Parts: sequence; structure tokens; C-alpha cells
Amino acid sequence: MRDDNAEYWRRHEVDSRLKASTNDLFNRWQWEWFITLNLARNGCPEAEDLLKKWRIELTTSEHIQIAYEGIYNNIPQAHIHLLAFGKNKDGKSLLDVNHRRWEKRWSVLTKKPAVIIPVYSQKGVTQYVSHFNTPPGHSELLQPYNKKLLDKGLIQ
Repeated sequence: MRDDNAEYWRRHEVDSRLKASTNDLFNRWQWEWFITLNLARNGCPEAEDLLKKWRIELTTSEHIQIAYEGIYNNIPQAHIHLLAFGKNKDGKSLLDVNHRRWEKRWSVLTKKPAVIIPVYSQKGVTQYVSHFNTPPGHSELLQPYNKKLLDKGLIQ
């Protein structure tokens, strides 16, 4: 019984450290949008292609560069959480973009809903994503998008 208890606490400690480091990572930028993109039950093998298509349409249509970090999670259903910011040479940011339009566009592409919320609480959104959406064995960090813009947007 003691070994089982020790193993539980060891896994709990590892999970807590991973959540804290993920939160630290996400707090390196000032995010403008919190994005939830729902996927098909099977996790949608073409999720990366759909995300790329959606992102290209957004950046082209809005004439804005975006950068993001995110997590894929398959509990209770497959979905992606992104934390994103954007800008263009005229000073336009994602906060100037109609996020409802891009929720609808994701739904058209995938037949699944999306939710985009402008970020007004940096601490709240990063904690939500890092602590409540990283169940061990059911989530993974996504490849960051637009490293050049992410590097420029680092909070010093």
C-alpha cells in the first residue's frame, strides 16, 4: 500500500511541476485572444492542416501577422487551446479583429464549434490553459507558430 501511495505522490509532484512550467512559459507573452477549436471525436487526423488553413485565411483576410502557443487536449473531447497575439505595420492587433467571424470560419471548416475570447486577464487565461487543460497522458504542447513574432513579443 505504501508503494502505491508513494507512486501517486511522485506522479502528482511531476504533474504539478509540468503545469507550473507550462504556466511560466505561457506568461512570457501578452496574449490578445484565447482560442478553443473543437475537433472531431477521433482527434481529427487532419487537425494541423485545418488549423493551418484557418490561420492562413485569418492572416490574409485581416492583413495581420499572428503568433501563438497552444495545447492539444482530448478530454472530454478533442480540442485545441491557443493563446495568440498579432500585429501589422499599421498597429492593428487581434483585439481589433472581429473574433466572431473567425469562430464561424472554424465551424465552417470543421463542422465543430470554436470559441474565441479577447484576453483581459493574462493570469487567468494562462492558469486555465496550463493547469486545467494538461491532464497527464491526454494533452500535449503544440508547436509554437511564428517564432520570429514570438521572439519580438517576449515580455522582458
